[in-house]
Amino acid sequence: DKALRVFTVAVENQSSMKMQLADILEVKKDVQDTPFSKLSELPPPHVVSGEQLEKRVTAVIYQDAQKVRQSLVLLMPNMYERDRF
Repeated sequence: DKALRVFTVAVENQSSMKMQLADILEVKKDVQDTPFSKLSELPPPHVVSGEQLEKRVTAVIYQDAQKVRQSLVLLMPNMYERDRF
């Protein structure tokens, strides 16, 4: 979006997800206070163990069209990409 009003998440072989940037309430570097918070309790070597979540996760908190709070959790490839986001 050239006007920078829409945030789009595109996943290979899936339809993309779009949301208005104005609907984004918060961007976090953890899953605390999201439906995914229990993931931090997984032990290593699970791919999304607490240790990996701390290094790779970004949570986008937004409101949907009905103004309901939603969470989109992105597992980034590495810490560098998470910090760039």
